[in-house]
Amino acid sequence: MSRVALFTCIFVSLCFIGSDPCAAGSCENVDIQGKSLGARLDSSTWHQVSSTGPSPREHFGLAFDSARNETVLFGGSCGIYGPYDDETWSWDGASWSYETGSGPSGRNTTMVYDSQRQVIVMFGGYNSSSGKLDDTWEWNGTSWTLVSTTGPSPRHIHGMAYDSHRGVVVLFGGQDANNQALGDTWEWNGSTWALVSTSGPAPRWYVGAAMVYDSQRQVTVLFGGCDTDANIYNDTWEWDGTTWTDVSVPGPEPRYAHAMIFDSRRNVFVLHGGIGDNWPSCYSDTWEYDGSQWTLASLEGTPRVAHVMAYDSARDFTVLFGGRSDAYTFMNETWEIRFGDVFSPDLVLSVTPQPLVAGSIATFTVSQCDPYLYTYLVYSSNGKGVTEIPMMNTVLGLYLPKQALPPKPADSSGNVSWSTRVPAAMAGPIWIQAVQSAAYGKPSNVVSTSIE
Repeated sequence: MSRVALFTCIFVSLCFIGSDPCAAGSCENVDIQGKSLGARLDSSTWHQVSSTGPSPREHFGLAFDSARNETVLFGGSCGIYGPYDDETWSWDGASWSYETGSGPSGRNTTMVYDSQRQVIVMFGGYNSSSGKLDDTWEWNGTSWTLVSTTGPSPRHIHGMAYDSHRGVVVLFGGQDANNQALGDTWEWNGSTWALVSTSGPAPRWYVGAAMVYDSQRQVTVLFGGCDTDANIYNDTWEWDGTTWTDVSVPGPEPRYAHAMIFDSRRNVFVLHGGIGDNWPSCYSDTWEYDGSQWTLASLEGTPRVAHVMAYDSARDFTVLFGGRSDAYTFMNETWEIRFGDVFSPDLVLSVTPQPLVAGSIATFTVSQCDPYLYTYLVYSSNGKGVTEIPMMNTVLGLYLPKQALPPKPADSSGNVSWSTRVPAAMAGPIWIQAVQSAAYGKPSNVVSTSIE
């Protein structure tokens, strides 16, 4: 499957001035202006964007680092009984990069991003050699540092969220060294842990990927989980920094080992997958919670359990990795979705010099791009039409378009430029479009407006 693209066109008619007509003085200067075309994303489908990178695994740490614009993965269990991985990887929206194999011991674990101190915080976990763990580590984008060995008791598959308003990491529940469910709440202020509550949700585990902070309403939200007696929950709780409140409303079926993120653009939680009474099958449904009600989204995803999701706020994509697709099959696929009807920005295309003279160097600049997405420049010498760009599997409003220059990512200011020599043999009108894609060469499900 291909990946959803953020798509914007600029349609421009250019006159590449050939040597003979220009020599005869028959060519006029061309005023080049861009016409922006809106494009609607198909938000009804998850898209698999990679099957390379980290090996298949479950119950790993995954968090988006907003200072470095990358999703970071650590650890995980690579089989039902291990082995437990100690690798750190990063995802930039196009590919996975291996960072390091040094730092914490291999384990399944939970981690969150502290945006105030710009570090990822990881606590505890489990591996077969040490059992349940109680150490706290931080990742600064380059290396791991052990910052504490005191605080919550050893545990794994606990919940963690970062409260950006109060600048603390919130930890809840998990399974202890005696395989019992925990119901305590702790907070980490960057130097010490503090026990802040022993009441609230019933003790439970399998909530590691399903407790997330709502930056709009300034509460931490927890959904579902499982307890020592195999009771499976579908309750919704909110932590305001002082008290847990049961705000349960009808929603997803009881489940555990599901994943959840907070979409800060739309101010909603997105929940996917998990297992419940349907075991050994996994849920493939996707739900949204807006702070007052749960809504089943009009889309299905891949069946998945013990996976983890992160929200890439720079690109506005929800990233899903790994987990199991059934009772025994471990996965290493990366999936993404960009929810909602997203309309591309108004791109602006400029070309210098004007007029374009055959054989001279011309610079094409596209501005007001969505930062970090790849921008393509394509052209047609046959004018307007509706056809597919072969290398992109994307329908554009050009007839037999061709890729003009290698794609480039837009910079942090939303600009991208190419400089190239104008073909000496080319004369007459050339139609150009600029296209932004969320993945190198993999846009899909794009419908552009017609070109008038």
